[in-house]
Amino acid sequence: MNDEFMHGLRIPKERIPVLIGTSGETKKQLEELLRVIIDVDSEEGDVQIIGSDGLAVFTAREVVKAISRGFNPEFALLLTKQDYSLELIEIKEFAKNKKQLIRKRGRVIGEKGRGRRTIENLTDTHISVYGKTVGIIGRVEDVIAAKRAVEALLGEATHASVYKMLEKRRRELRKQDTLWVNEDISDNGVLKDETGESSLVSGEEPYTNDPEHKVSDEEDSEFDDNDYEDSEYIGSEDSDIDDEDKKN
Repeated sequence: MNDEFMHGLRIPKERIPVLIGTSGETKKQLEELLRVIIDVDSEEGDVQIIGSDGLAVFTAREVVKAISRGFNPEFALLLTKQDYSLELIEIKEFAKNKKQLIRKRGRVIGEKGRGRRTIENLTDTHISVYGKTVGIIGRVEDVIAAKRAVEALLGEATHASVYKMLEKRRRELRKQDTLWVNEDISDNGVLKDETGESSLVSGEEPYTNDPEHKVSDEEDSEFDDNDYEDSEYIGSEDSDIDDEDKKN
C-alpha cells in the first residue's frame, strides 16, 4: 500500500467559491494537475489535501493558500511551476493597532492601486493585499525583491526610494541579459547585435520610459498618508482585524 500525504488548512469562507470555481472547475483542475484529492468543508472553511506525492500535496496547499489570501486562481496556479513561489507578509508585524494596520496596508496599495501595480511591474510578480497580509507570487528571485520592497514600505520608506531600488535592480538584470545574449563586444566595449551594429541607441536606458515607473523624490510627496485609509484593496473583509481588536 502506497503511503499517503495529507495537508490541512482553514481558509476564509468567502474564498471557498473561488477555490471550487464554476461547476467545480478550479478544484477539479488543481486535482487533475497535481493528482491529489481536495476535500472542502464549505461550512467551516476547512480544506484537506491528500495524495501519494508529498511535493504535489505541498504544492496544492500553496495554491489553496494563495487563493485564500485573495489571488485569482489563474495566478495561484503559477505555483505549480517549479521556479515559482508564494510569500506572505504579515502586516500586523509592522503595526501596533488597527488604525496603523489600515494605513500601512494603504501604503503598499498606494493611491488607486498605483503602489501595488508599480511593484508588480518592476519585479514581474503578482501581489494581493488581503486582510492582514500581503501575498506575492512570482519566480523566486523576483519574489525576494518584491518582498524587500513591500517590507520597506511597511517600514515607512518613501515610495520614491523603493521604486528607485527596484529600477536599479531591473536595469542591472537587463544588462546581464544583454551581456548573455550579445557575446560579441567591440574593442571600445559597445555591445553589438548579430549584424555587428550597436545593440543600444546612444543614450538609451535599458528600461521602460513609462512615467508610472519613474518617480522622483518630489513626486513622492503626492503619497499622502491621509489618502491611505480610503484606498481600494483586494479583499474587503476586515473581520479578522476586528476580531483581533476585540482580544486586545
